[in-house]
Amino acid sequence: MKVLFLDVDGVLNGYPFLETATNDGNWPVRSPRYAATQVNEECVERLNRVIAETGAKIVVSSTWRKHYGHREMEYILRAKGFEHRGCVIDVTPDHHKAPRRAKKSIRGEEIQEWLDAHDEVETFVIVDDDGDMDPVKDRWVQTSLFNNGMQDEEADALIALLNEADGTQDRDSEVPDPGVQEEPGLAE
Repeated sequence: MKVLFLDVDGVLNGYPFLETATNDGNWPVRSPRYAATQVNEECVERLNRVIAETGAKIVVSSTWRKHYGHREMEYILRAKGFEHRGCVIDVTPDHHKAPRRAKKSIRGEEIQEWLDAHDEVETFVIVDDDGDMDPVKDRWVQTSLFNNGMQDEEADALIALLNEADGTQDRDSEVPDPGVQEEPGLAE
């Protein structure tokens, strides 16, 4: 099984979008219908493409999992055009309830704990705007809260990482690095 660990804020939305989204001061959520107003349909279209081209299942690693289970998260995504019924299968454990430790990396540890309990996972990726991903940072594609969430380059990187294990990724091609952009005039 292929798994995509999904953050919401900074992946399915961003500051430019949130400035225009309906917000009555109770951000981020108060009901699934209200939460759907905080999700950018363009980012959901990119998520649809990732799932369609990889067959991955989604595990929610976002702090939104504190308010919604995986079924409610799928409802929120479907309200914004998500096309893959039954694809959101779980949420990661929540270690934020524990007292703060000196070590910052919490989300990566939560993802690793989920993976340790699920031997059926063949490959995985993480899409998130935050960097607290140790010990799984090598499977992380970073988005930007300031760039309105997941862009095409990040969707391409997720597809490449998910498909490299089963040979659907061209073995001679490199996994795109969404953080590296060529300067004009430097391309050969």
